[in-house]
Amino acid sequence: MKSQKAISFIISAIVLFTVSCKSRISNGKLSEQWWKHSDGFYVGDFLEFSTEKPNNLTEQWISGDTLYEGNLPISLIVKTETRLEASMSLEIESIETGELGHYCAKGTK
Repeated sequence: MKSQKAISFIISAIVLFTVSCKSRISNGKLSEQWWKHSDGFYVGDFLEFSTEKPNNLTEQWISGDTLYEGNLPISLIVKTETRLEASMSLEIESIETGELGHYCAKGTK
């Protein structure tokens, strides 16, 4: 009986550890989506960015954990999340004020 409880405990611990270990969504995957503002720090109603610096100084792009508009870094990516139902969320932080903002993926480009 004790061994069954021990096995159940170990399995539960492994499952909880696996579920709690999340990796950041890659920049490539982030740039495949368009993102709708949810709350907090506001960059625009929608975000759509690439992983390469654009020629147009008003376009947004991402490098590392930084979101740029043209040459100007505007925010840091604090957290990304993919939920079980496959929806994705993006949490950013204003470089200027530290305010947090949230965006939800609304589909691929």
